[in-house]
Amino acid sequence: MFKELKTLFSYFKKYKWQYIVGIFALIMTDAIQLYIPILTKKGINLIEENGALINVGKISIFIAISALLIALGRFLWRFTILGVSIKIETDIRHRILDKLLKQSLNYYKENTIGEIMAKATSDTEAIRNAMGFGVVAIIDASVMMIATLIIMFVLFPSLTLATLFPLPLALLVIISFSKYIRKKFKETREVYSRITVFVQEKLSGIKVIKGLNNKNYTIKNFKNLNKEYKKASLKAVLAWALILPLIETASGLTIVLLLRKGGIMVVNGNLTIGDFIAFMGYLALIVWPILSIGYIVDAFQRGSVAIERINKILYAKEEIKEIKNSVSKNINGDIEFRDVYFKHNNSSTQTLQNINLYIKRGEHIGIFGKVGSGKSSLIELIPRIFDTQSGNIFIDKTNIKDLSLQSLRSGISVVPQESILFSDTIKNNIAFGKDYVSDNEIEEVAKASTIFNDFSFWKDGWNTIVGEKGVTISGGQKQRIAISRALLMDAPIMIFDDAFSSVDVATEEKILNNIKLLRDGKTTIFISHRVSTLKNCSKIIILDQGKIIENDSFENLINKSGLFSDIFEQQNSKNGEEDLI
Repeated sequence: MFKELKTLFSYFKKYKWQYIVGIFALIMTDAIQLYIPILTKKGINLIEENGALINVGKISIFIAISALLIALGRFLWRFTILGVSIKIETDIRHRILDKLLKQSLNYYKENTIGEIMAKATSDTEAIRNAMGFGVVAIIDASVMMIATLIIMFVLFPSLTLATLFPLPLALLVIISFSKYIRKKFKETREVYSRITVFVQEKLSGIKVIKGLNNKNYTIKNFKNLNKEYKKASLKAVLAWALILPLIETASGLTIVLLLRKGGIMVVNGNLTIGDFIAFMGYLALIVWPILSIGYIVDAFQRGSVAIERINKILYAKEEIKEIKNSVSKNINGDIEFRDVYFKHNNSSTQTLQNINLYIKRGEHIGIFGKVGSGKSSLIELIPRIFDTQSGNIFIDKTNIKDLSLQSLRSGISVVPQESILFSDTIKNNIAFGKDYVSDNEIEEVAKASTIFNDFSFWKDGWNTIVGEKGVTISGGQKQRIAISRALLMDAPIMIFDDAFSSVDVATEEKILNNIKLLRDGKTTIFISHRVSTLKNCSKIIILDQGKIIENDSFENLINKSGLFSDIFEQQNSKNGEEDLI
């Protein structure tokens, strides 16, 4: 358990002063609580001796002041220690996001989004609980138990020995249960992650479920998964449920023994009524630490399971790494591939082979090929979404692996095949990635992508909320918003990866003409399965099975036999509207 918690030691150091203040307030509160039974004892003995209340006035005042100090101390330790636990939770979530943003796409192929979400939410909450109430409980229990036992053995040695022996037996049982409880909590968290994955995937694919009428099948699978979670949770709860009754039974036995042994001592004159009440007060104080052991085990077992799962994110190997002395500089737009080979992790064959290509700054080039020919993989190597297995890529004669990732990626803007929009306004989706954007700038790029013409159809114009992944708008509208966003970034290198597939040919032609004007003198790469998309390009690269088989102008390619001219004739005969690839 404590092996996993080593990750949290840096946070103890970071917030040490808050913890010190909180722990000091907690110990002072405990010290005052420990003195109250002594004051009670004195007051009762005075009443017993003198039969009047006048002599206990000062003691009553002391007890009232003690109660106020206890309330103040509890406020202080709650504010500091629990406040720190919230800060730690926030810091860990920031670390998780920072780590996730550094990972390559391969990481997300191997780890589901739902599982990552579960770790970033419920697991961080378990850590907050361990670092907050868990820390309070373990310090409070230790101080109260040790101090109370010392006082009881000093003041009432024989009575303490006669009454407390059931509590150590209960403590031994709790410790023996701790490993089993941790195992069950780990099983519960794993099943919970699977439920999160299931729900996230099914809601993301709700159109498929409705389209195939798979509602009953989905419900059946969810019920089975939910039953598995219930079964795992009940086992954990059962183990936890056995602990509290055990402690309460042990506490009850101590009271029975106190009444028997203490009653005899009072009758025989060996113990005053005040002593008896004071001992009962200390007995109540020591029961809390024993009871809290169950809570401590629960909180720290949950926390250790959670940090073990989160460590799988925080210490996951990063495929895309930045060298120590990386270069930070502005990018102009020259790109060169030298003997590049690339293969995806799950592939047995090379995705790209012997790629040698030079793209001059300001050129508008096209990349064409059949499905699976390596078009998208080729351009994903430029911003280091993936790294080459061999060969090198240079931008402005500098190896991209020598550039800082910030410099590299800030100089490249990509419109991917799948247009990803966020659950926000159209305006904010276009402005995504820039701190301040004027309305005129948004209007300019919106006109260039022709999405500006659609603003009048929406009740709230560009302040319309598009919903998660742009669910409330059409595929063509999503693509045009994504194109606007890329144009607004105005990066030295811009890549359109089949970004016009959901746009009709007439609209596509308008957009391409606008892009030609806006991107004049800036490197622009178009990937498309539609021949008409590439007609404005100065040269077109033809890929087949990961190899460059042709590299020529649009006019030359359509006038000589080959893959490009064959597809051109097929698409041209059907007005370029049917996708045959």
